[in-house]
Amino acid sequence: MLESLHSVQLVSNRPSLNMMVPKAKTVIVSCLFLAICHNVQGIKYLSDLIANLNKTCNSLENWQSWMNPAKGSLPPIGSSLSHHSNLISSCKKVPIDASGVYLLQPQSDSVPYPYPVYCDHESFIGSHGWIVIQNRQENGRLNFDRNWAEYKEGFGDPNGEFWLGLEKLHQLLKHDRYELLIVMKAKDGKMEGARYGWVTIAGENDGYRLDLGTYAYGSAGPTMEYSRGAKFSTPDRNNDGTGRECADQLRSGWWFRDCRDLPDDRRVKNSKNLSLCDKQHHPYDGNFFMGDNCLAETRMLIREL
Repeated sequence: MLESLHSVQLVSNRPSLNMMVPKAKTVIVSCLFLAICHNVQGIKYLSDLIANLNKTCNSLENWQSWMNPAKGSLPPIGSSLSHHSNLISSCKKVPIDASGVYLLQPQSDSVPYPYPVYCDHESFIGSHGWIVIQNRQENGRLNFDRNWAEYKEGFGDPNGEFWLGLEKLHQLLKHDRYELLIVMKAKDGKMEGARYGWVTIAGENDGYRLDLGTYAYGSAGPTMEYSRGAKFSTPDRNNDGTGRECADQLRSGWWFRDCRDLPDDRRVKNSKNLSLCDKQHHPYDGNFFMGDNCLAETRMLIREL
């Protein structure tokens, strides 16, 4: 009797089917809704992942083209749609698929106004956050034979050929650590690059002296080593320490240390003979400088570490 009463009590405490069905339907609908939402998010995630993989594949192709000696072209920068009015504090805060010109507001009080920079996120693998600081295009029209004041302030158009400016670079590199990437294309179409672990540039009082971290990799080899520790020179201000006035001879601003004495008819700016561009005859012993006419294209980029 007690067992039967206990059984009845247990049964009587169970909810009726009429009560359970609506709740079950609610639970099922909720689960379906959550599943659909999850699937939509999953589909979007997969779509974004595929898009990023495609970009990575393209970046790998570009990476291959300059990390190993090859013939090709540097990825173009700039277009009618690449100029943005957004104010940024770092190119790393720009979406990975949104390369272009942005207004950079530096942290330094010495440069209180924003200025345009080109954020390159698509040219190279692991490319998010690169700032293009110099660009010279094949058959370009921008003249790099400039005076000290122009190299200090910068010149050109960040949507095309340009030099960012020594003072801006000094202020940027003073407050944060940056790595350096050099990319170049020779007149014969061979493309190479070199990457350095970090880079700093001193102030104007010290001639914007260049200091570099360890050469990391790149098919161009340690092509910036000769400029390590050098002050910047321009045709109107020689800081190479040799009296050869390399910037005046080679008609380009750069961190020169030494160069060959060249008669007027052998100076790089007038030479179209590729035989004068090998290391044996090169006026800067095969080392990189941005105005080198033995190179069809040059590009310099920095990125926050």
